[in-house]
Amino acid sequence: MIDQWDPSLPTTNFPDSALLQRIAEQSKVLRLQGKDALTLTAEELQQGASWIQQSEEIWLNTIPTLSDDTLIDLAFFYTQAEMTLSGFQAKAKNPAIWIFRYLRQMKRLPDKAIIRELKALTDNRFIPYGSVL
Repeated sequence: MIDQWDPSLPTTNFPDSALLQRIAEQSKVLRLQGKDALTLTAEELQQGASWIQQSEEIWLNTIPTLSDDTLIDLAFFYTQAEMTLSGFQAKAKNPAIWIFRYLRQMKRLPDKAIIRELKALTDNRFIPYGSVL
């Protein structure tokens, strides 16, 4: 599948916190009901996928504005999306990594059971903290 530029989509480099909130709300839907049950529009999914290309520094402009629960839901969404949705393949650039690094730095990591649950959803060896090098 080849992505096409859509001039109606926002061109901001920063992930939009309102859309990220909406994506986070769909995390459990994706996990429990699958991609066909998502209520995100194609444009919202395309925008969410495009943010994977943003650096950790770009993400760190938005991450602190979101609640820890929203961040955990986003990490789950991007981890699951990488495995099930076209255009979300990220490996070492998965936003879940930026989220977990931020939470670790702030000393606000979730319980280890949540981290194990996240890791069980993926074959991405970089989840949750990125490369060890």
